[in-house]
Amino acid sequence: MQEVLIEEYGIEFFEESWKTWMTIMKRMYTHNNGEFCAKELHKIKCPTFILHGSKDKIVLEKHAHFLHKNIPHSK
Repeated sequence: MQEVLIEEYGIEFFEESWKTWMTIMKRMYTHNNGEFCAKELHKIKCPTFILHGSKDKIVLEKHAHFLHKNIPHSK
């Protein structure tokens, strides 16, 4: 996957974006004990369509199932 992103955006953009992403994820994980938003999902009131690609290498399928289970009336 890294190769595809580098090919599309260039190495400099990829490295800076990755560094920023990791900083944000570490901060969120550290300050919330690994909890990002699961406790808030029940508050979503708008129509929600959960879509997951079978070849997605970043987001595991179990996360799509979790979202569907915890967002009221999601499809």
